[in-house]
Amino acid sequence: MSVFADSLADLYDPDLGAVEATHHPAGGGRPQVGLVYRRNPTTELFGGDIQIADAALRYRTAEFPDVQKGDRFAIGRTEYQVREAPSIKPDGLEATVSLAKL
Repeated sequence: MSVFADSLADLYDPDLGAVEATHHPAGGGRPQVGLVYRRNPTTELFGGDIQIADAALRYRTAEFPDVQKGDRFAIGRTEYQVREAPSIKPDGLEATVSLAKL
């Protein structure tokens, strides 16, 4: 296996922070379960007086090939809605979506 493939596999390892998520397509269809890397980057404004958290998921496109704006992801008891079309990485193996907590 290549170094890149090893590092990609590590990113989606539950022991290293990946979590199980269920994808619910907005138009109905069958839910899909897979592993995602969840991130909640924080942007600080005015010297840290204001902090904005922006939830996002990074996922393998092979696990969730048809994610679209308006779809939902469930992680544990928390539901999120996909805010915009996925940003697919140049190699096509992964994508990132920004989320709004429901």
